Amino acid sequence: MILNSKFYKILQKIKEYDLVEENKSVIKLTEKGVFFADEVVRLFYEPNYIPKGREYFEEGILNPYILNS
Repeated sequence: MILNSKFYKILQKIKEYDLVEENKSVIKLTEKGVFFADEVVRLFYEPNYIPKGREYFEEGILNPYILNS
């Protein structure tokens, strides 16, 4: 699947943590990804539209401000 360059970095990182899987036509959450679905979705928000400030999130892979910087 050809990935939009804007999301490539995010998708690669969450694939490393087994949160999503992809084949030629589909990208979907894994069982672990479903558990963290709300956090995974936030990674795709534009930084100006993340509903809470940076101080609300712990440092780590699911911090939307880290991958969106």
